[in-house]
Amino acid sequence: MKFSFKFMAVLFCAMTCPLCAADEFYADYTEETPAEILQPVMDGDPALQKWQIRFADACALIMGEDQTKHAEARMLLYKLLDEQPDSREVLNLLSVIFEADPACRKEIREQVSLLVKKHTRSIPLNMFVFDHITRDVWVTDFLKNALKFYTEEPNTIAAATNGMRHVRNVIFMSSVFCVEYQTPELAVLMNRCRNVKAWFDGVDLQLLQTQLNILHSLTVYPLFYVAQGKPEVLSFYNELRRRYLEMILKDGLDSLHSGDSRRPYCKLCADLLSDSPSRKTFIEKLEKSLQEQPGHAAKTELLAFLYAAEQQNDTAITLLQTYLKNAKEKDVGMILLGYELLTRAARWDDLLAFTDEYSKYLPEEVGTGLRLEMLRTFLKNKDPLRAASALASMKTFQALSGRIQLLVQAQRFADAYTLLKEQALPRFAAGEKAANPQQEQAFLMTASALTDLYKDFAATETLYLVWLKDHPDDPLVLNNLAYTYAVQNIKLDDACRMSAAALKADPGNAAFLDTMAWVLYRQKKYKEAAAVIEKAIAAFGEDIHEGLEALEHAGDIYFALGDNIQAKLYWLRTMKILKDMELKAEIKKSTEIKRIQKKLDKLKETTEK
Repeated sequence: MKFSFKFMAVLFCAMTCPLCAADEFYADYTEETPAEILQPVMDGDPALQKWQIRFADACALIMGEDQTKHAEARMLLYKLLDEQPDSREVLNLLSVIFEADPACRKEIREQVSLLVKKHTRSIPLNMFVFDHITRDVWVTDFLKNALKFYTEEPNTIAAATNGMRHVRNVIFMSSVFCVEYQTPELAVLMNRCRNVKAWFDGVDLQLLQTQLNILHSLTVYPLFYVAQGKPEVLSFYNELRRRYLEMILKDGLDSLHSGDSRRPYCKLCADLLSDSPSRKTFIEKLEKSLQEQPGHAAKTELLAFLYAAEQQNDTAITLLQTYLKNAKEKDVGMILLGYELLTRAARWDDLLAFTDEYSKYLPEEVGTGLRLEMLRTFLKNKDPLRAASALASMKTFQALSGRIQLLVQAQRFADAYTLLKEQALPRFAAGEKAANPQQEQAFLMTASALTDLYKDFAATETLYLVWLKDHPDDPLVLNNLAYTYAVQNIKLDDACRMSAAALKADPGNAAFLDTMAWVLYRQKKYKEAAAVIEKAIAAFGEDIHEGLEALEHAGDIYFALGDNIQAKLYWLRTMKILKDMELKAEIKKSTEIKRIQKKLDKLKETTEK
């Protein structure tokens, strides 16, 4: 008797290495620092000469291996910075120390925070604080002082290297914190600073998107309602929103860097328009712009995204499909959006056709990911036939095995058998395997069931022999191949050897005992077969329904021995169980019942003679 098979994270860690040697640290610094700033100036202002000599002394102390000297050097740097708060040389060196030696960060934060309160109008010092000091230190006084300074002297900071970017960051963070910390004064100062100069002119789309993503979140943040008393924040938000939408409408996202995904920008655009009275007008302008520039990928994707946001999925899908059909180069973002919209609309057959047509234009990893996502969706919907179709274009043996199993689940046995014979079996015989042992066993179980169903015993033998090359001691397969040989009445010596090996691994296994009994029967060793079949029936015990085949075998064995009474008893027991199963489970057993009835009729004829 054949026995069925049973079916069965990578941890990453990061390590931070401390600074091991002062000379290595100093080498990192000097690579980025011009050598001349480390040398004292021998002419010019004597006070400056003295300051630069002291700075060189601090650098020399940093180069030494004495840790106490390092601390002394830092104290000297703070004093030098107090004397010249605009010194980029000192700030660059402190920045390197800050990044390289975490143990010093608290000290640097405290000392520089004190200095910036004293030197509120130092642009380099302000920039250093914004980049390196935690927000709880500078959220109040620092932002207020910085905003006052930049309002009074906008051109000074604008002319500084990265000055415009720095002020934009300060204004942006001020808008957030005046809401989070309920600070009306900060909102007023932010608005004044924003009005004295066009700080946001020339800002690229990426920067606006980053700022708007965070600022826009205030609209759903509970404390935003407090900001109704701070119209400056709402005004700032609306200004950024207007600039963002104008920029997108003007260049259709073409200003993005090469390789950037348009999706987050489209989504933010849809979010900004979701409750806006100008939403309809914006869409109409975009439609008109697209008529003037037909085939513009970014504008087409944005318009489709906005249609989808308006729940016009079919319109969005038609727009995308028309574009992709006519485009020489297939846009990856459009393909992914089309996949998403078809999934959202539950247009499953269209989704399969769309994926088959366009996944070849996607990076292999992305295309595979979509196939697997589609597979999970169909399995969740209990749709094995479409799930099998989702795997059709995947070339791995694992995908092929999965298709066969899904076709069996869908009761498309003929299609599954054809796929097995034409593709899977030759590849399996050539050594291809599924991804893991459990999946390999699932394939073997399904494949052997199909070959049994179509009585393709040669294919069954091939499956089992290939498996046994890698798993020579597998008792289940040894038993099943032995039984296959016994059924065919071939290679009985091999069958006996395999059956004995299976029983050695599991002596009390009822199915294995039944196989051995049937092998012995085929070898015409009827007495030995009778002894073993009795053990098999006893081993099945109360699960005799599972041992129905063994009961029939017992009747055949005793009939061969000439013991007609025992043969009749076992066949009658088999008949009764079959009829009970047909009655209780409503499963047709007419073929089996007819077969047993023929045996009983033959027994009757033999007895009457």
